[in-house]
Order: sequence, then C-alpha cells, then structure tokens
Amino acid sequence: MHRQFELDEDGSVDLYVWRPFAETDARWACTFLIEGLGAKKPKNAYGVDAAQALCLCLIMASTDLYTSEAYKKGRLAWLGSRDLGLPMIEGLDPATGDLGKAQLLTTAGQSAVLAIPGCPLPYIAFPGDRLARLTAQLRDISLAYPAAGLAHIVEGLESVLAWYKANAKLTPPVAP
Repeated sequence: MHRQFELDEDGSVDLYVWRPFAETDARWACTFLIEGLGAKKPKNAYGVDAAQALCLCLIMASTDLYTSEAYKKGRLAWLGSRDLGLPMIEGLDPATGDLGKAQLLTTAGQSAVLAIPGCPLPYIAFPGDRLARLTAQLRDISLAYPAAGLAHIVEGLESVLAWYKANAKLTPPVAP
C-alpha cells in the first residue's frame, strides 16, 4: 500500500505499508516505511494475526506522522487537509500532533494500556506477579533461542523486579 502526503507546496512524504506476514503461528508482522521526513528506516508492528499487525502498523505510522515536526509546523497534509486519514492513538491531538495528557486506552483484567505524553508507543502496566511470570517466560525463550536477542530485555526486566523486591512496601496483587 502507498499513500502520498503533501509537504509544503512542492514536496511530498510517502508512506509504504507492506502486506502482513506470519513470523510464527501466533506472531504476525507488518512493515512500514516513511520517506521524506528524514531517516528512511523500515519499522515493524506485531500482532497475534494479520489484522492486528496491520492495524498496529497503521497506528504506529500515523503516530510518527502526526508527531513529526513537519506536521506540528503545519507543513504536512493529505488531500489539502490536516486530517491524514489514518487511525490514531486515543488522546493524540490531530490539530497539533501532541499526545496531550495520558489516556487510558484499555484495561484487561488487572492490566492497563496507556498513551503517555511524548511517547509514541503505548505503555503497558500490569501487576508484579504477572511481570515475574512474563520475565520467567522470556528468560526460558531466551535460553532456548539465543538468536532471538531477548537477553537484554530479560536483564532489564530482572533488574526492575529486583528493585521492586528490594523496595516494595506492599505485596504485589495476585492475578485472578
């Protein structure tokens, strides 16, 4: 898929989105590239199926466009409009490209997904016991598949868990 946006009066910005592809049975990826706003590096969005990967890909691309300096300065448009015709993260102000105040996007059980001002990707918060289980699962995957490159993520999560264990005054809630 290709969409071209107007940049000032004579320039353009191009968005390319490729067809989602299966990485595993439960992990799909969708790649996009934005040309005309500086760095030209493809990015991937991931989902449990092709539809989710595509939706998240379009949201990531739109967030990059709406939060770009070109958009904030009124230089980027589509069909002459500031509405770029792409899905947005809730809380994103299309008039300015700012994320504004943090917005609760969804809750699932005891977990929450938030849009945070200045952060182009959602923030996911969940109870400590779930973080411990996730860390253990990622550690097992990292050991079984070293090429997956998860070791640095596992180290970071273990560091966070160690800090909470050393400093927590309350026991984390137990997931149902």
